[in-house]
Amino acid sequence: MEIIFTTPRLTARKWTIEEAQELHDIYSDPEVTRYLGVAKGVDRSIEKTTQRLEQILERDMKTPGIGFWCLQANDDGRILGSVLLKQLDDRDEVEVGYHLRYEEWGNGYATEAARGAVRHGFEVIGLPRIAAVSFAENIASINVIRKLGFQYGGSQIVYGYDLEYYFANELPIECMEV
Repeated sequence: MEIIFTTPRLTARKWTIEEAQELHDIYSDPEVTRYLGVAKGVDRSIEKTTQRLEQILERDMKTPGIGFWCLQANDDGRILGSVLLKQLDDRDEVEVGYHLRYEEWGNGYATEAARGAVRHGFEVIGLPRIAAVSFAENIASINVIRKLGFQYGGSQIVYGYDLEYYFANELPIECMEV
């Protein structure tokens, strides 16, 4: 199990192929994928999820330090969702993202995980900039982004959608402690 970073309550680590069912359970929930434009209409079979996870693991091997990671609770080891640092669309920048099981919403895990990922991106990888995007209607996600201390960059077309764009060019003070 390759750990990427830890926070007081969470561990971000690489997914394993054996966890495809866990990943499938999370991303087959319409509430979780409601604001994931690229996930709309996706075949949500376990076979497709397993294939997608294999592709993600292969991609992440080629991009050291950035990736799509399993988010696990430190207290009991349960898998809460995913946190990511990955290339933003076809741009030359990296985005932070987070997706949690619906039943885990409202516990502050998204903010804690995102702060950890942002710290990892700036302090470990040395990224010059990290972005975050969200549909305007996804108020909960926008609130997380604001808690990160990101600056608002306006509405932009990203992944073919009109999204709210935020960015940080250095580690925001809001992310210095998780």
